[in-house]
Amino acid sequence: MSSSPSGVDAAPEEPRPGAPPAIEAPSSHLPEQGRPPLPPGPAPVAPNGHTGHPGNRRLRKKIVAPAVMVIIGVGLLLGAIALYSSPGEPSSPPYPTLQLHSTFPLSNLIYTVDQVQPALARITVEAEMPAGTVRPPASAPVAHLFVALPRGTTFWTCPNAVGLARVTRPWCSHVGSLSIWVQPLVFRTIRGPFASYGAAFTTVFVRARSFGVHFNDVTASAAIPAIEHDAAGVLVLTAQYNIPSASSYDWSAFPTLFANGTYAMWDEQVPASVADGKAAIGVNHANQAKDANMTFIAGALLGLAGAAFLVGIQEALHIND
Repeated sequence: MSSSPSGVDAAPEEPRPGAPPAIEAPSSHLPEQGRPPLPPGPAPVAPNGHTGHPGNRRLRKKIVAPAVMVIIGVGLLLGAIALYSSPGEPSSPPYPTLQLHSTFPLSNLIYTVDQVQPALARITVEAEMPAGTVRPPASAPVAHLFVALPRGTTFWTCPNAVGLARVTRPWCSHVGSLSIWVQPLVFRTIRGPFASYGAAFTTVFVRARSFGVHFNDVTASAAIPAIEHDAAGVLVLTAQYNIPSASSYDWSAFPTLFANGTYAMWDEQVPASVADGKAAIGVNHANQAKDANMTFIAGALLGLAGAAFLVGIQEALHIND
């Protein structure tokens, strides 16, 4: 066999006659145009489990900031509402009018109001004779007490009486929008620690809520009835109302005769035939100062809540920036 000179490639050998054609080995690389496309693989996952798109992370951060500010604003608003308590000054309750007709002297008229049910009040009026006098003069006509309720208020019952019954039994009448109770005064002997005296009692029930008195933690108001009388001498009116923590109020405008944790009493002399009704107003200064402080703090929290809402809205408007 001949060999080619060094450095010169040998010519390919011709196939021998009768030999099968040579089979060319398949190429390990396909042309670029004939390569099928590879299926898309899964997106890379960040170590924290979220897709690693910086845009999504930035969007979430922008949404979280307004949401947090709104939540803070709601919390501050609820705190302001919880702290803010303004009971306000209660309106002055309307007062009744008491008319006393007597031809003999009377010394005291004691007016007491009890709220026996939420919508039912009891009025008790005690008319007292001077100490040492236990009964009216034998020739004196029967004394009468008239109780006129404020307009729009009615008695629980309103008995009728005609003829002689008007002198010996209580009865009720309506004059326009006024309800008037008429009570003949029947005196009985009361034995006191120093002297006995005669007293007559009148008890009526009124359909009303908080009749004659309004109160809250800061302010209380009690209606002192108007008095009209023709009894001889000076008549002393005493009014009593059940007011929780009555002694905690400052009644400087109309000082009380006595006050404790349950009720308060007032008295005034009625030398003339008429004394106008009035309202006794008390103020609890400690609770007033406490409410003022709570109101100030509530206002500050309300301002902070508004600022938090405003920041949250501004952040929300810049989400797409």
